[in-house]
Amino acid sequence: MSEQIHDPNKRYLRCELINESKNKKVYRTLDKEEAISADWVEFAFDGISNDNLENLKRFISIYSKINNPNLIKIYKAWIDPSRHLLIYISEQFSNVTIRNYIKNVVHNAGCTVISKWCVQVISAIEQLHMCDPPIQHNNLSCDSIFIDPSEGIIKVDVPILDSIIYNSVPPLAAPEAQRGFSVPKSDIWSLGLCVIEMATSEIPYSEFTNLASVRTSILAGALPTAIAKISDPSVADFVTTCLLPVNQRPTASQLHEYSLISDFYDYKVPSPSPKSIPAPQNEDKLKVLLEKQRIEKEALKEKHLTARKELRMKILLKRARL
Repeated sequence: MSEQIHDPNKRYLRCELINESKNKKVYRTLDKEEAISADWVEFAFDGISNDNLENLKRFISIYSKINNPNLIKIYKAWIDPSRHLLIYISEQFSNVTIRNYIKNVVHNAGCTVISKWCVQVISAIEQLHMCDPPIQHNNLSCDSIFIDPSEGIIKVDVPILDSIIYNSVPPLAAPEAQRGFSVPKSDIWSLGLCVIEMATSEIPYSEFTNLASVRTSILAGALPTAIAKISDPSVADFVTTCLLPVNQRPTASQLHEYSLISDFYDYKVPSPSPKSIPAPQNEDKLKVLLEKQRIEKEALKEKHLTARKELRMKILLKRARL
């Protein structure tokens, strides 16, 4: 009889192997206190620097405290230094990815469906970006977004650990990430590629036969061919917004203002807390500040509009060549 494997507190019992990749194994685990199943994930690392190991510990500590309905939850995590493993227990959710769901069920998702999915994905990445320090997902794709088809609930997988441990960059990462300057807005680029796939059932940049060509194309500022197949204006506008240069690209919070989201959901900016409301004697200063912010916001919107028009012209040229 094989030895039973538990977590250090003997709460979770590791069961059968579910999935395995290059440096990651996923097992089913039994939570003996709650009598429910969860995922037991073993992530192998070797040759990691002390700095990156500390970054990994910091990430796990911050992420484990997040409680967002659209993010896969980590319940417990620990490091096994003798086997060079990070082990964590995470929420067990549907194994159906958006990529599989589009391919096998939905095919070309409509505007309303894409909007419902995007609202939930934005909620997830917005939560990550609000952490201190901000957490970047670095691997947002239709293959890392899971759906419960019966409820339409979306959950984004745990951020990729390779980027923390080995500073690796996925081939479809944003141009600035490819250059080694990944920022939270890099996840917005990835969301744009997700929406292209949702709308067209095509993986962006699949017209290239190797990853090196994909990276070269992204660094050169080329748009994926599939973008020209998006017919809905609000979806096309949202995608072009996400694929703007990083200095013009909106944040996750600002994406709520675009028609793909705002036309379907009444998103309200949270009211300031009482502590943050200026005292009455500062009313004149407040008016000046608000007017300055209004002017800056209008200028930024105009800048975004111009950039989106330029991208749309590129799309129309691509469409004409098809």
